[in-house]
Amino acid sequence: MIALREAIFGVGLLLAEAGNNVSAQTLETTPPPGHGIDAAAINGAPPLPATAPNDPNAPPGAVPADASPPLDVPPGPDAAPGPDTIPFELAPTPEEMNGTTQELRHKLDDLPDLPDVPDLLVQDDPALTLSIISEVHLGSFTLAFGAGYEALYDTNILLASSGDEQDFEHILSPRISIGLGDYVKQKLNFLALAYDPQILFFQHYNQFNTVNQQFRLNGQSVSPRATLQGNLGYDQSSDPDRELQGRVSRIVISAEGNATYQATDRFSYEANASALVRNYQDEINSDEARLRAGVRYTVSPDCSIALQGVGGVLAPEAGATQLIQQGWLAADGNIGLGFSYDIKGGADVREPQSTGQVLATPVFDATLRYEPSTETKFELSGVREIFSSPDVVDEDYISTRLSAKVSQRLWLTYKVAIEGGFENASYEGFGLAQGDIRVDNYPYARVEFSYARFEDLELSVFYEVGRNFSTESELSFSDQQVGIQFRVGY
Repeated sequence: MIALREAIFGVGLLLAEAGNNVSAQTLETTPPPGHGIDAAAINGAPPLPATAPNDPNAPPGAVPADASPPLDVPPGPDAAPGPDTIPFELAPTPEEMNGTTQELRHKLDDLPDLPDVPDLLVQDDPALTLSIISEVHLGSFTLAFGAGYEALYDTNILLASSGDEQDFEHILSPRISIGLGDYVKQKLNFLALAYDPQILFFQHYNQFNTVNQQFRLNGQSVSPRATLQGNLGYDQSSDPDRELQGRVSRIVISAEGNATYQATDRFSYEANASALVRNYQDEINSDEARLRAGVRYTVSPDCSIALQGVGGVLAPEAGATQLIQQGWLAADGNIGLGFSYDIKGGADVREPQSTGQVLATPVFDATLRYEPSTETKFELSGVREIFSSPDVVDEDYISTRLSAKVSQRLWLTYKVAIEGGFENASYEGFGLAQGDIRVDNYPYARVEFSYARFEDLELSVFYEVGRNFSTESELSFSDQQVGIQFRVGY
């Protein structure tokens, strides 16, 4: 309603301006025949004599004797002097128009406001989607709900080389969160707590039935130049693990804080602190902490570069503690024609204590996107990073992953996505376990077809296949999954 009032008021202002322009001029025109106004007289020529009705000898423009009397129109301010000059105006004076504008303004201000109507279009999605009710407002807080269901057939639920354990799985994923502020879009200040359990049922191997737990506490404070972010996480899960094989139970506790300060229009400073605690039921536990600091320079609206340094420590339950140093050079931006990129590369240097070794490894994280339209998206990505192995004492593995993904929206509400990738995991020991231990190569592919008529309602079917080729033959396996997924809520 407010937008409608503003539009009406804008039209009134345009009309007022048009009236001011028009009233500054005296319009001269020839009225329709039969109104007794002589065009020649208007232009200063002597009037033509009156003639008898239907006189065939009457000169052009002559006024019949039985014509209506001339209009009594007062002379305008710009009319030429003379008794036969009859100017007239078609618009009110500026004073009259200004009075009309003020009257229109007062009438618009007196109109009652209607309640806000939620947008029916999803801004981040070209589909004409509707939203179903999935949240409740409690004063300044918002309580949001969601749920998911997945049914799949898995040919190798333990990722074992024998591949004999196949089963149907049913996964229920209810979700609830309570938030304060802009916790949905997360552009302004907000604070949110979310709980995401995952309930797994197996049709035959019900000894693997479990409930995975996930808690998240996120917050953000935004000022004109500075942004502060923080999050805490708790994850308890029992899932298949390609490195360890079988279903592995673990608890992961994480904490992270991030600060950004915009010093000038081009320079900004970044700082980050993170901590990670990994607890396994039967494997090697570890604690990790890192600090990161950097500076970012905005080259143009479509390009920025950054220089970052990282220092940290990794303390496993057994084996040598590792000191970690990293240096990164990053760049991101838009190339044009639908292309965008986010690239960073550097080196990871680790010093296992009491071994006297210094291990340096090139690392990178790069993504190239191409979006020729809102319906079509392509993405290429590559990541190389180092993890501490929970399986063998004094062992790290270098994970190099490459992937490609394309998605196409069909008829607004349907979407098909195809993804393929490859991972190389190279296990290397140090200290007493020095040398190459194991190499895994894992290619995979996934196809998904989804239907999303509503903003927070989605139905999809998928098929995924993967195979691990390991230098240790007992760790090689293949796996296929086909299933259906349903999601409702946020």
